[in-house]
Amino acid sequence: MNGFVKIGTRAALMVVVPALLLSGCGWHLFNKKSEYEGVELTKPLAIPPDLSKPNDREALKIPPKSAVGINAVSMEIVRSINVNADVATTWKRVGSALGQIEGVEILSAVEGISSYEVSYGSETMLISVQSNAGKSRVVALGPDGAGNESAASGQLLARLKQKL
Repeated sequence: MNGFVKIGTRAALMVVVPALLLSGCGWHLFNKKSEYEGVELTKPLAIPPDLSKPNDREALKIPPKSAVGINAVSMEIVRSINVNADVATTWKRVGSALGQIEGVEILSAVEGISSYEVSYGSETMLISVQSNAGKSRVVALGPDGAGNESAASGQLLARLKQKL
């Protein structure tokens, strides 16, 4: 009989203790008040009479829909330029053309590899003149030596194409 009392006592404790603990939660679960209940509203902020409010009516004026695409500057994107001249001649022409393009800074010129390191549009790239079946081809290369596919390199090659 002693074993039955222990089992019964344990069972009763396992039911009664959680029930007592959960009954305390009822105070919090069912008696919730709004966070804003009882809070007094204050008067809105007032601008002192001696201060003037800036005119912000035109500050965020959105242009009409029809003008958004019309006035946008479009720039051709070029990935390579084919030139009907040998590499040495083309390299010299590219150097003088780069000097005439606004925003281009020639950082270094290496005739041995027929390339110019330039800065344009906050990017540094290598403008390389390569042999192409007796003619030459001008491309922009990135820091890793692969073709540079950025918008800045495409725009620079487009401007260079106009000058050549």
